[in-house]
Amino acid sequence: TVTCLAASPCRSVLVSGSRDQSVRTWAFGNASLKNDEAFDDIQHPITCLDASRQLVLAGASDGQLMAWDVRSGSPVLDRELGGPTVACALHSDEQFAMAMDSTGDVRLWDFRRQCESLRLCVIGRVAGGILATAACFLTDFSSHILVGGSDAAGAPVVAL
Repeated sequence: TVTCLAASPCRSVLVSGSRDQSVRTWAFGNASLKNDEAFDDIQHPITCLDASRQLVLAGASDGQLMAWDVRSGSPVLDRELGGPTVACALHSDEQFAMAMDSTGDVRLWDFRRQCESLRLCVIGRVAGGILATAACFLTDFSSHILVGGSDAAGAPVVAL
């Protein structure tokens, strides 16, 4: 079962993540899709994906986060988060990757420096402390991160 999809910025490549732990890249053809590459380094179901021109980023239900160079098929990032990975993103210039786990830890990795450059817990710190669980985010990597989740009663919350 496919659990998540992402497309490269130029929309030439589609990436799928599955419950069977695979990450696949697909090339668009004339009214068809062709499976180009399969990455099976992750050992749990895929929960989130992102794609750029040359990188694929995937997170899993056990907190594993991996990025691959699609040209070589080689991993360029392999990290463990504190909880299940719920969201991930690649910067458009492929210098940074961001991920968030279900405990609300947001982490930023710098590929050029090959290190984690930021860790921030958003649970209880946004919107007056009403965010109890984190489920997704949107970011422009420069000025904001929009976090979605729920409050202690289970009601939806979106916070900047």
